Order: sequence, then C-alpha cells, then structure tokens
Amino acid sequence: MKGNRFWAKLFLGLVSGLCLGLLCACKGGSVPEDDPIAEEEQTEYAADLENMDTKEEASQGEDGLSEEERALYEAYLQAEYAGEEWLYAYCDFDGDGSMELYIRRKDSERNFGRVMKYIQGGLTSAESGEISGEYIEELLWSELPWEASGEQEEMTHEGIYAYIDQNVENHEFWYPDEQVFLEQYGFANEKPFYEYILPDGTQRLKFYYNEETQLGCGIDYYERDPSDIMTSGACGFTFQGLTEEWSADGISVDYGRFETVGGDVLSGEESYEEMIEYDGASEQVSHYEVNGAVEEGEEPEILLWMDYQYYPNGNLKERFYYHNPRMFGTWYTTWQSYFDTWGRLEHEYIYITHGWLEYYYLYEGEGEMPAYCLKLDNNVGWFMPEFMKYQ
Repeated sequence: MKGNRFWAKLFLGLVSGLCLGLLCACKGGSVPEDDPIAEEEQTEYAADLENMDTKEEASQGEDGLSEEERALYEAYLQAEYAGEEWLYAYCDFDGDGSMELYIRRKDSERNFGRVMKYIQGGLTSAESGEISGEYIEELLWSELPWEASGEQEEMTHEGIYAYIDQNVENHEFWYPDEQVFLEQYGFANEKPFYEYILPDGTQRLKFYYNEETQLGCGIDYYERDPSDIMTSGACGFTFQGLTEEWSADGISVDYGRFETVGGDVLSGEESYEEMIEYDGASEQVSHYEVNGAVEEGEEPEILLWMDYQYYPNGNLKERFYYHNPRMFGTWYTTWQSYFDTWGRLEHEYIYITHGWLEYYYLYEGEGEMPAYCLKLDNNVGWFMPEFMKYQ
C-alpha cells in the first residue's frame, strides 16, 4: 500500500541521512545543501502524502461511508421506500466500527427501526432494534427525497433478494440488480447451466452452476396472486455442494388420478357433487371438481379441483390442483405442475404453510428420468436451495 511504502521510505531516508551525516562528520565534512537525490525523495514523499489524503477523502465522506456503500444504501431506499413516510440515518448501530443504514417510520413515537448493513457488495438486514433516546438525538436524520413512480396497483419488489446458503452469519441479502448479484459469485459473464420458461413464454428461472466447485447461483422470477394483490419480482439464491439421491422415483405420481394429496377419493360419496369435463380435441379430462359441505349443516363449497391442459400430441402440458384447506389442511393446498412436449415433468410450484416449494427437474438428452433436481423452499420470502443429482 502507498501508506506503508511512504513510511518505509521515510525510515530509510532518516537512517541514510544519519549514516551520511556521521560519515561526513568523521571526515570533517557536512551533508551537501543542494543534494539532487534528497530533493527528489522529498518531492516523492510530498506526493505520497497528498495521494494518501486524497484517497482517504475519496473513499469516505463526512458520514463515514465509501462511495460504493452510499450508492447501494441510496439504491435500496429508492427501490423499497420511495414515496413513503420514513426517516433514515447512518450510524454504527452494532458497534463494530462500520456505518449502517437505520430506517424508522416518521410518525412513530418509538425509536424502533430496521438496520441494513453493507457486506461484500450487498446489503443484509443486520437486525431490527431501538436506538436509545440519547443516541438518536445525535443522528442526522433525513427524509426520503424520492417520490414513488406513479400509482402501483400491484405489490412489486425491485432489486434481488437473495438467500446466501454458504454464509453462516448472514443468509439474507439485497442486491440492486441481477448483474451485481451475479458478479459477486463469479457468474456475470457465464451462460446459465439451466433456464426454465413456462409454456406461456414467461421466464421462471435462470440457474448457474460450476460442476468443479459445486457452487450454484440462480434467480427465480415470480408473479403470484395470493390474496387479490399481485406480487412480482425476483429472488436470488446461492449454495455450495451437491446432494446425491439414489433415484427420482418420487416424481412418478399419477397426475390423472382424482384424489387428494393424502390419497382421499371423494367420488361416489352421496353427500358430494362430482363434475367432470372433457377436452374437445383430445377427449381427455380437462376439469374435475367435487363440491360439498365441510361440516354438517354448512353450505356446499369446493372440496377438490383439478384442471388439465394438453399438447397437440396429446401429452399432458399442465395440471392445476386445489383442495379445501379446512378439510385436508394447508399443505399442498395448491399444486401446479408443468410438463414438456414428451410428457416429462419439468417444474412444480406447491403452496405450503410457510410459503411455497418449487421443483425444477433437469434432463439429459431424451432420458425419461431427470438427472438433477433443484428444490427451492420459499421460507417466508427467502428461497432456500438444494441441488440434487440422481444416481
């Protein structure tokens, strides 16, 4: 580093000058006043000092943040909090010597807020907590200067929320865009190991994988309607390591059976109303439905619902499954399955109590069974990955 080089040169210069002085004193002489070498070294020392000061000023501002840190914090505020009534300040919340972003509601009587911390090119939620009254008065609070970009009829998330599996201290990170996220893990200029696009042309997954290091990195694109409010965005994930499974027998489900996930068959029950519709072109079942009362005396409601779509060659293209959570539980309440033109299962999206499960099945050539499976467990918005290779 320039600073270390400067002090080394300074030390050597002092030692050299002292030795030269002693030598001259022994000879009855003195150090020459106009020494071109000494003047050159002094000029270089001054330049080093100036460069050190300039570099320090450029790397950190008055708030103790580097330009990269400040830019990332501001990108996060603009993406997630624009147009809302929030205040923010920079402070060393956890006492580790680095500055964090502290965000709290403007109208809140409590000094409780969220803390975001810069680590390795991304932001992680350090913790949420309350700043003491004495400390909060010392902070330089600012209102968000950005206006929301028009009225948003749906809930959207900008940037990439990523679950970093191999980081044991901080798993949950935010990156401003895909490029920054991929750069952090060495995949910025790589082609995806696998991509999945839904039959309607919607991009669902980009997956990067290094077979030598077993480092994986991916982006899952989502657009869901869980409660009349559309949520859309992208979530990232990384992992290190490969799980080996003996076989993929678990995917050999008979998707044409009219039964619940637990194997309950409702057809034939006198108290239930059964409905079956057929596809006009393939003459295969396109819709199956069972209605009935969950509890005695209640009005009938949907108990089981299945929709089927087919390719022109007659192979199953999509199946949508729903069961009544009051009767059969919330696990697998909805279950969406997608197949390729050969009828092989490629992707499943399954609702579970804490979020949803996604499975991606990767095939080699025309093999009937998958060679790999990527499992994404969405645990309250964070995609926890597992990559499996079948023997």
